Amino acid sequence: MALHHWVTSQIRATAGEALRQALSESMRGQHPESDWEAPGDAHRGVPEMTVRVGIVVALASEADPLRKRMEECTELAGDGFSAYTGRIGGCPAAVIAAGPGEESARRAASALLLGHRPRYVLAAGFAGGLVPELQRYDIFVPDVLLHPSGKRLRLDLSVDRGRDAPASHGGRSWKTGPLLTVPRVVREPEEKRRVAAEFGAWAVDMETFAVAEVCRAAKVPMLAVRVITDGHEDRLSKEVEYLLEKRHIAQQLGFAAGAVLRRWATLKELWRMYEHSVKAGDRLADFLTAVLPSFS
Repeated sequence: MALHHWVTSQIRATAGEALRQALSESMRGQHPESDWEAPGDAHRGVPEMTVRVGIVVALASEADPLRKRMEECTELAGDGFSAYTGRIGGCPAAVIAAGPGEESARRAASALLLGHRPRYVLAAGFAGGLVPELQRYDIFVPDVLLHPSGKRLRLDLSVDRGRDAPASHGGRSWKTGPLLTVPRVVREPEEKRRVAAEFGAWAVDMETFAVAEVCRAAKVPMLAVRVITDGHEDRLSKEVEYLLEKRHIAQQLGFAAGAVLRRWATLKELWRMYEHSVKAGDRLADFLTAVLPSFS
């Protein structure tokens, strides 16, 4: 009986917490574009602050550290996503947690522009490293955005583009290079090497290119800030990849519990994934809190 209670508590404390990263995956793919409402429409009568910077993230674990650092924070709810407005480092900002994937990011970026009209947009969150130059918890500010279709967008960054020399801002350093937006998790070292060689990318994510396209069409300046959560030699298990692709929280919880009971190593990996996301989220929030005041 004691073992049973311990197993249950471990599943709740670790798998449950790790699943917070994937909660927003159920936010997209269920509503046609015509059913979508911007935050301003979903909350008529709620006064909106004028924001200088809009931030699009995918996961709750990327949004929560920013929310906790927000002054005068107000939460809004759109059609399946959460949005927060307030001041980060004194800068009026709005944060939207969109859910993973390009379609989710595209809808969230459109909502952000329509509902808050920011002067600048940041696509922020986590990314996977593809090259030795990027290590876990590095801040990565891409200067080129790549897409598997062959499309390419260049971002105008006033940072040092040297391959080995990190740029800095207020004592906080970052690295820069090409970022590839992909439709699924790249989890094997062999695949990471192949993707890096094929596309010339330094890192991968699942949202940035879509945000950039929306902003470019609207003629709104846009940058990306990513924290590396797994390096080029790190391997993510099939269980974790499957977990991140689940679309409904009930499926996520059921799979996590089953995976833990089937393979104890998965429990350790879920916990490790959670720890990495917490550290990466804090790193992202600290960096943005330091740099947002420079957006004038």
